[in-house]
Amino acid sequence: LAKEFGLYGDSNIDQLVIDNVCEGLVDLLNVTASAVYRASEEDKETVKTESLVHFGKYLDGIEGFVEGPFVLGDTFSVADIFIMVAWEYIGDYGYELPEKMAVVFE
Repeated sequence: LAKEFGLYGDSNIDQLVIDNVCEGLVDLLNVTASAVYRASEEDKETVKTESLVHFGKYLDGIEGFVEGPFVLGDTFSVADIFIMVAWEYIGDYGYELPEKMAVVFE
């Protein structure tokens, strides 16, 4: 659908960048959500705190792909939607998005 609605970039390189950002965020959310939901009530805060380390690693890597106000520079894409959705979850952990990525929300 992203391709059909013009949200999947104009080139194979754009699509590669989008795929990397989206897959990285999906990996991050899957690992973290799994850990939190499997933890006992007493351990949930500890798991959340430890997850912040993973957020930093993943988001720093993803930030390297961001070329401007959006992942593809001046062009909004499905990767930006993924960042917005991930932020809804990541924000619950008290983690702040890297500056380049936070621009999407301004």
